[in-house]
Amino acid sequence: AVVTGTLRRGAIAVGDEAEIRPGGAVARVRSLQIHGANVETAPPGRRVAVALRGIELGDLRRGQALAGAGSLVESAWLDAHVT
Repeated sequence: AVVTGTLRRGAIAVGDEAEIRPGGAVARVRSLQIHGANVETAPPGRRVAVALRGIELGDLRRGQALAGAGSLVESAWLDAHVT
């Protein structure tokens, strides 16, 4: 499976373990591309295509997030103050 999007925080590299949230499926980064060019590492703020090993396309849904393994924790509560 290949996922695309803007890398928001931290870098990602070939060989990194990544987690799909929500859901918790774990995959390994097989390859990376920035604007069609293969790279070994992608810095934050860049649009990136991430080829994943260990996950099928059918396991993914629009709106999920790819994150470093263990870096995102799901929560059942949200406190907010809106003005």
